[in-house]
Amino acid sequence: MVQTLLFIENRELFDARYPYRNPAVEWDRFGLAVVHTLLRVLPFPLSRSGGSTLATQLEKFRHSPEGRTGSIVEKFRQMGSASLRAYLDGPNTLPTRREIVLAYLNAVPLGATPGYGEVHSLGDGLWDGMGRSSRR
Repeated sequence: MVQTLLFIENRELFDARYPYRNPAVEWDRFGLAVVHTLLRVLPFPLSRSGGSTLATQLEKFRHSPEGRTGSIVEKFRQMGSASLRAYLDGPNTLPTRREIVLAYLNAVPLGATPGYGEVHSLGDGLWDGMGRSSRR
């Protein structure tokens, strides 16, 4: 599950070659999202790509109004607070990056089903989908 999440959302998050990397910003993805946002003003039929990392998404879900990004100011606030949080324990962010993935998988809504509601975490998904607990 972790590898699938990282492949989709943050492919470079666990790259140990860069222990001091800021997990809140992937500049290439952010730049692409900015370009797509600017091109949307013009009549180009582009799909919208997001520039949010897992760390930024956690900030959004936890602290932004209704768990949404309402403005560019809010986006920068999310990025800033996620960046500050990433360096609370020092310049090496590898341990924090692992915590980000764990927090993301255990907190972010992964979907919803009738009769059960929102599915948060692998445990909820197993219970809802198979009537089983993630614990043995």
